[in-house]
Amino acid sequence: AEFQPLLDDMLAAADSSGAALDRDVLNAAASAFEDTVTALDWARENAQERCLDMDRFAVWGSSAGAITALHVGHGLDEYFIDSPDPTVIIDYWGRMFLDGQLDGDGPPLMIIHGTNDETVDYDNAVALAEQATAIGLPHSFYTISGGPHGFASILGDSRRINGEAPLDVTLDFVEDHLRGNAPLYETLTVGAAAPAGGAQNTDGANGLFIGNSFFVPVAGSFNANVGRGEFPDHRFDSVFSGGATGMPAALWQSAVDREDIEQKLAVGDIDVFGMTIGPIDSNNPTEAYERWIDLALSYNPDTSFFIGFPYLRNGPDKAAEIFESEITEGGDTFYPIVQTLRESYPDTDITFVNYGLVLSHMMSDFEAGSLEGLIGLVDDNGASVRGQGYVFEDRDPGHAGPMAEHIAGLVWANALYGADIEPLVDPQYRSEDVQRIADKVIVYNRRYLP
Repeated sequence: AEFQPLLDDMLAAADSSGAALDRDVLNAAASAFEDTVTALDWARENAQERCLDMDRFAVWGSSAGAITALHVGHGLDEYFIDSPDPTVIIDYWGRMFLDGQLDGDGPPLMIIHGTNDETVDYDNAVALAEQATAIGLPHSFYTISGGPHGFASILGDSRRINGEAPLDVTLDFVEDHLRGNAPLYETLTVGAAAPAGGAQNTDGANGLFIGNSFFVPVAGSFNANVGRGEFPDHRFDSVFSGGATGMPAALWQSAVDREDIEQKLAVGDIDVFGMTIGPIDSNNPTEAYERWIDLALSYNPDTSFFIGFPYLRNGPDKAAEIFESEITEGGDTFYPIVQTLRESYPDTDITFVNYGLVLSHMMSDFEAGSLEGLIGLVDDNGASVRGQGYVFEDRDPGHAGPMAEHIAGLVWANALYGADIEPLVDPQYRSEDVQRIADKVIVYNRRYLP
């Protein structure tokens, strides 16, 4: 009876969402929650006799066990179910059944999930990490690119995390929490298949990026950022054209720009070819991209591609939540084009990243007073050098300031090279602020993985 309200809410949520979860599955899950709480209560009652420290313990589960661990650690308080509080939760390819159950003051999480999980969809892990980031719950999120459901997803040298086996990383994470050490919280993609759409280039790549002032300066920041790391194969080039003339269709139509770009491609050593978005032709929305992809592949059939969705115009004149909504909806509207391109070029890596969200998150954090070292939202008087010290460089069209471009460049480094962003942070900015915003955007973009 104590768990019936929780079960009722789980059933109602499944019914309203159309989720493919039957009553037997949810009944079994609620029973597992109850059994686990009963076991923990027994351990608490017998702690002295059994030499148990119930102030320091982990709950670690995989699949159904992870579902149980998550709900026991974060899903009981609002139902007034008393249970010993875990110190840390380990979630291997699990999920939560109800939205909004994570508690910012609850136990930190480690999430490990494969992108090819056909039992518990990877999107559940993305949603969990997004919620943890939003409420400030400490967590690590490891995406296993191409990983299936189960322990097969974390076996093998290609699935190592920072050179260590995932099980060893998990044990270190648990031990750090139980011993009161300083745990490492990070968001990484690992795996033999192309993680985050191109992060197989862990030593860097020869990149060519074409676009306008909402794209090429971020490419320049990406170039500067990876220069702080160890990417021996990294090389960089770009072609710039302002405004609408820097969009893929316009660059193709410009004889001068197309000749310039083709000369760079013709050398035959471009590994990554990057483009911004452009107006969608309702008659043939993929045509502009197909032209550039076909041209690049004709010179190097191993070229991979990057399409970046930028921030939108006139951001300083909008409320942060409206600006974020517009960027989110814009990226989701454009993404079907990327999916069509991936279907048309099944043997080619195509990365899509909505980096425009960097600016909306910076706006929110600035308004909340949690961004150190910024003077204001926008440099209306033009007194700074390219908006240094501001979120935006200008009001119209709303170019990003240097800090925003730096953070967006870190998001690119993670997407293209699988880079750990912490050592790449420019020391002129507070690392905590930069990593917080970059992590939010990185986690959000997991939904666009191939």
